[in-house]
Amino acid sequence: MYKVQNKNVRFIVEVAVFAALGLGVDLLANFYSGYIWSQGGSISLVLVPIIFMAYRWGISAGLLTGLLVGSIQIIWAGSGIVHPVQVLLDYVLAYTVVGFAGVFARKIKDSNTSKIRLIYTNLGILLFGLARTILHIISGIVFFLKPASLDLSDILASLWASMAYNFGYMIPTIIITMIVLSLIIEKQTQLLYIE
Repeated sequence: MYKVQNKNVRFIVEVAVFAALGLGVDLLANFYSGYIWSQGGSISLVLVPIIFMAYRWGISAGLLTGLLVGSIQIIWAGSGIVHPVQVLLDYVLAYTVVGFAGVFARKIKDSNTSKIRLIYTNLGILLFGLARTILHIISGIVFFLKPASLDLSDILASLWASMAYNFGYMIPTIIITMIVLSLIIEKQTQLLYIE
């Protein structure tokens, strides 16, 4: 009984600590990248703690960590929000969906070679980093679309603008996350196991 309670407390504490870490690194990244992406977004290590928790504890930890990070970020979202759907897509869902990388947690832990472990590590980062990117792109269409415009050319122009804007920071973020988590998991694989 005590061991189960201890594990639950550890789970809650680690989710809180890694969410705070994600918020901290993302806030720092926002300071320097506000000049480049003035409407939000940054090249950041924010995915590292979310995906690490997903690989360590599984999907539920990844989803909860991502939900906390995204929900708290709404506080400093500022003037970048022009429509309520952006709150849901850019913050709540975009960071939460990253936690689904935990579907690869068992495969990573059970891998008997480092090559297989790295393939699953990076597959999770790529798939769910791109899922986050797609949510940002959809939200960006809302942002860039002219008010009350349903003209196909305006919608396509908004799509291209959103893709250019969001790919500009998300592709480097995904690549940096792959590098950092590959190094951590390869050099410190034992960190994925809960004692």
